[in-house]
Amino acid sequence: MGSSTISGLLFLLLCAVSVDSKRNKCEMSWFGPECQYQCHCKGVCSDDGRCDQGCQKGWFGPECQYEDIAILAGPKDNNLTDGDDSTCISDSKIRSFTLTFEASSLYPMTWMRLTVNDMGNRDKLQTIGIEFKPPAKCTNKKMTTADLVSVDVHCDKSVLINQLILTGDVVPFLCSVHVTAGRNVAIHQPTQQSSDYSDSMCDETCSYSSNAVDGSTNTDLYSKSCTHTIEENKPYWKLNFRRPHSISKYNIYNRNVHQHRLRNFHITNWNSQTLVFNYTNQGREIRSTYTVLQPSSVSDKAVTDIAVHLLQDTKGMITICEFQVFG
Repeated sequence: MGSSTISGLLFLLLCAVSVDSKRNKCEMSWFGPECQYQCHCKGVCSDDGRCDQGCQKGWFGPECQYEDIAILAGPKDNNLTDGDDSTCISDSKIRSFTLTFEASSLYPMTWMRLTVNDMGNRDKLQTIGIEFKPPAKCTNKKMTTADLVSVDVHCDKSVLINQLILTGDVVPFLCSVHVTAGRNVAIHQPTQQSSDYSDSMCDETCSYSSNAVDGSTNTDLYSKSCTHTIEENKPYWKLNFRRPHSISKYNIYNRNVHQHRLRNFHITNWNSQTLVFNYTNQGREIRSTYTVLQPSSVSDKAVTDIAVHLLQDTKGMITICEFQVFG
């Protein structure tokens, strides 16, 4: 995600302050002009999303809206990914630091934030060496000042990595490294599906298409946080963005029971009438959560619509308990 996109997010967040005071106040833990942003602050979130006590671990950036995947990397218990900017590298002789993710997995990175111990060392971050494995290029790399002790590094396209290597004389002064695939842009976006399921335990509100973008990963259908179609030919679930987004990855949360129903899923996304990307769950594994990566080659393409179908000749049903789209 580029710096212009982040500037746009900041503008939208600031607009929340000037919205007509007569509008309904957002529910707890939500903010924004349309209550479309979920709070990830330590403590209470202010009405405009400001986090006076900082972000919860695993989140960072403007109004703590960006998921930090660096906490998934090793070595474990290192000071750079503990979410605390006051804990720093303690070895003054070190000139290289490596964060390693699972060797069998690739993680999309759109931008990162590097934090040092004082303002005097911030400008030295401009000289830091950044290397990815597998080898990848940060297209049109841009480094911008985030605050008195932090610099943001942006790439035009997402980079798929399982290792991040930082080198240079500024390494001993590092205190935090945050890496993100973006923010979840699917929350509270318009949705639709082929049908709504109901039974003796719950009416159709248990299965509405909007339940998949409510911000909750609760996988119990009867908590009213999942979608559910009836059993039918060619069931589908669709999401329509209010404005186009560039996508880096998808997380799909399956229901806690009958998980086999989703194993033949197929994702298609497009910009108006132009196909951007499609994916089929080839292995057809049964999982509680599926992660699908948007290829780097199209990660900078704007997407307006996403659809989930089932690839099977017989009747089926779709149940999704949360559909997260990071971009």
